Amino acid sequence: MFSRRRDQLFVATKYGLPPDPCLDAAPWLGTPYRAGRAVLRRLLPAESAPQLTGPGLVRSVEASLRRLGFNDVDLLLLHDPHADRMPDPEGLADELRGLAHRGLIRSWGLSGGWAAVKDLSLRYPELAPVLQTADQEWDGGAPIPQITFGAMAGGPQRYGQRALDADLAVQRLLAALKRRPQGIVLVSTTKMANLERLARVASQGADDH
Repeated sequence: MFSRRRDQLFVATKYGLPPDPCLDAAPWLGTPYRAGRAVLRRLLPAESAPQLTGPGLVRSVEASLRRLGFNDVDLLLLHDPHADRMPDPEGLADELRGLAHRGLIRSWGLSGGWAAVKDLSLRYPELAPVLQTADQEWDGGAPIPQITFGAMAGGPQRYGQRALDADLAVQRLLAALKRRPQGIVLVSTTKMANLERLARVASQGADDH
């Protein structure tokens, strides 16, 4: 369905999340399965994050494209990057450039906690054309992340949490846009009317409110 509308979509994916064979086998169970897994994560020890390597990166991107049914993605983010997860940062950068040269990705960057993302972006700028972090973690200084999440909830979102008041969501969106007028603020909602309202607010711009 989405492959026929590729030119209308901005497609992003990540590399660095622990693989899940259950979702690979039955991707249509994604939402209820993730909800159940989120509950279990609160009760069980945390999974160890996989190493971020060049060969693993290529395998992940090619597998994502097969699942999506697309020829490319607009943005690839390295998820929760830390120096101890990157045995060969230069090799990762080479593979990212290679994927772009092959036409499989259009841009790439880092996504995670601000302290780690900022540190790696300064040490390895070739890995970080795009930065994504939690809105409340960015300290307001340079570098400026292009994408933030969590502005609506004021922190990490969890399955089953109480819905946010619509007017408060607008206020928080405006505050996030005022901090980064040219930035992208990720939002999520199950109600189309709420999404349409937030989109109208964003299109008008923070300076108009």
